[in-house]
Amino acid sequence: MVCRYGGEEFVILLHATDASQAEQFATRLHSALKEISIIVDEKAIKVTASFGLITINCSNKTKDNPEKIVERLLAEADKMMYQVKVSGRDGIKTLEIDLHQL
Repeated sequence: MVCRYGGEEFVILLHATDASQAEQFATRLHSALKEISIIVDEKAIKVTASFGLITINCSNKTKDNPEKIVERLLAEADKMMYQVKVSGRDGIKTLEIDLHQL
């Protein structure tokens, strides 16, 4: 599922996808975006993207409210994306979280 989450931010939910598959997807998407060039006033503008990738280990059940879990995941993804931005932008930062850490 893909949804817009702010002016220039998007959230992509990869259900039933392990950390390795999620990282491969993010890497492929990042590479594809880097290939895009938009022409404005005869000048090429390259597309860049900063990714905050959060994966969760769901092997253990939790009784936490699903809305609370989503809020925490979004907050952690935002932190990862910010780390990419302050380190030069246009990259991917990944964090794997155990559900009990939420």
